[in-house]
Amino acid sequence: MNRKIQFPINVSKYPFFYGWVIMIVGTFGMLGSIPGQPFGVSAFTDALMSVTHLTRNEISLYYLIGTLFSACCLPFVGIMYDRFGVRIVMLSATVGLALIQGILSYSEFVIQMLGGGTSIMIYMILVFFSIRLLGQGTMALVSRAMIMKWFDQKRGVANAVSGTMVSVGFSIAPSILLTLLYLYGWEKSYRILAISLMCLSVIIFFFYADTPEKYHLHPDGEAGSNVSKSLKGRTIKEALRTYPFWIICLVTGFCNFFIGGFTFHITSIAEEFQWSKDMVVNLFIYATAISVFCALLANIISDYVASKYVLAACVFGILIASIGLFMRGYAAYYWCLVVGIAIFSGSFTASAAVLHPRFFGRANLGQISGVNMTVMVVMSAIAPFIFSLCREDIGSYIWAGAICMVISLILLLGALFVRDPKR
Repeated sequence: MNRKIQFPINVSKYPFFYGWVIMIVGTFGMLGSIPGQPFGVSAFTDALMSVTHLTRNEISLYYLIGTLFSACCLPFVGIMYDRFGVRIVMLSATVGLALIQGILSYSEFVIQMLGGGTSIMIYMILVFFSIRLLGQGTMALVSRAMIMKWFDQKRGVANAVSGTMVSVGFSIAPSILLTLLYLYGWEKSYRILAISLMCLSVIIFFFYADTPEKYHLHPDGEAGSNVSKSLKGRTIKEALRTYPFWIICLVTGFCNFFIGGFTFHITSIAEEFQWSKDMVVNLFIYATAISVFCALLANIISDYVASKYVLAACVFGILIASIGLFMRGYAAYYWCLVVGIAIFSGSFTASAAVLHPRFFGRANLGQISGVNMTVMVVMSAIAPFIFSLCREDIGSYIWAGAICMVISLILLLGALFVRDPKR
């Protein structure tokens, strides 16, 4: 093998299958996308509103516009990933997101320099565009696709471990971010995130690697793995013409819709529902504890059960959480939110990661995942604005719960019509 392929590490010389290293560092990459996830943005919403003097509806609208623009770029991210490789794309996204976090830490100075009016609107749209494209869009998409390319028959096991860690990380992230804000304030918290991302970029440079075939290895680390069959797959145009592709997109997208709207306005929801700070923190802690079990179960059994049941479990979790949001006046509503968030958070990774290579192969996984990620980002962009309208114009967040209940029932029915490909 030539030196270019070996740089910066010789993965073929590891005494064990390098895919397990990929699984770990890829998980770090997905966790690094937290500043660009809806809950990563929402933790700083009130601080940004205070600095910019924007209303909740205005900042939600700018978030929507910026995220929609970023979603338009995501299919090209998938193409760049397939063309230039995982290391270049991930390094660019990670360093870029770190720089944006650094700029945000000086938002008060930037706002004073801009003056106000249209300048603030453009600044906020550009900020939301950048963090959503680089964070939830690029970092999460590329890291997840990289892990899936290194496994075939053991894909469910690898995703069980990775998905559980991601589920736990995402679930406790709001609590960690709120603690950072409490201890250090929003400016220093942004700088801490920026430094953390720069540290992550070092890991990406040394340990990220493209497909095992590039290094003359086999998926799963076994010489008997069916490499040629895995690599053929479907093209993006072929995938777009299938029913499973769109139902997977809608289910995973709707997961992002609910959690995006809920976490973006978590402070306001807590005020309306009269939750204490401890109740807000505990909600995510309890959900995390349950989601660990759900993630392990969903990812392990995903290799053995029909895809429709994995998708149905995900939608069922959203339905339970939506009922909890709608029935706020009843004693059990809080626990409906906890259990519902835990179920769909745990089963989300199986729906988003395992099912794509099962239906469409690995050859064009970057492009296919890119379109799916576009749908997820668009849905997460729309949600905060819809939730805000329900609160400000209709009067309560319970109507957001009602909307989510109806959509969940429709998607649950649609998921049951998915048929697995012949293996």
